[in-house]
Amino acid sequence: MTQFELDLPLRQALFTDHQVERSADQIGIVEFNAGPLVAIVLTAIAAVALQAAYGNVHVDKGLLVGVPAVGGVVAGTWLQQRVPGAVVRLLFAIFLVATAILLVVRA
Repeated sequence: MTQFELDLPLRQALFTDHQVERSADQIGIVEFNAGPLVAIVLTAIAAVALQAAYGNVHVDKGLLVGVPAVGGVVAGTWLQQRVPGAVVRLLFAIFLVATAILLVVRA
């Protein structure tokens, strides 16, 4: 089962019928990613509302993490468009190996 098929009920609720009937090959990447992103946003809103009811939401700490994250997203997007995919995969592999070594050494 593909991601498109898993998101079909959400797509049917959000988009018109002619948009839903198109296959994953026929829609653009922006449209294809919209369904899962909407589901994430709705889930996050529900989670924040529930945790706020328990008094577990600290807006100041959230902004301290969230605002710099926007800069990271912008920088990452800029970098991703200029660095070949093979280099990104290699750097990520090196990062994973270094993290594994640190975990073993500190254990």
